[in-house]
Amino acid sequence: MSKISRRHCLRAGSALAGMAVLAACSPKKPAKTARRIIKISARKFEYTPNIIRVKKGVPITLELRSEDIVHGFYIPDLDVRSDILPGTTMRLDVQFNELGDIDFLCDTFCGDGHGDMNGKFVVHE
Repeated sequence: MSKISRRHCLRAGSALAGMAVLAACSPKKPAKTARRIIKISARKFEYTPNIIRVKKGVPITLELRSEDIVHGFYIPDLDVRSDILPGTTMRLDVQFNELGDIDFLCDTFCGDGHGDMNGKFVVHE
């Protein structure tokens, strides 16, 4: 092998080794976290669960199902609402950016206990 060929091979090998070191030392991209899915069941005159802990600033998907009749689901602080139809799953994408308790309620009259059909999100760090 000539001096030029050896020199080129050594340089190429050194360059590859250097790139491998740089790749190993470079910061990794954070893994994309899956969106949290929270299932909420509605039934005369309650939501299950009715107290839900969520992290501030983390996007979530609410999956809403009615076990009996048409209900409403309303989060006044976010001005987000949906009807919940029996036999279907309604999906709402939300994100809470303020700490504290955020109320939700049924805004479709469903009987004498309708006023008690509510719950809250507890937003924490």
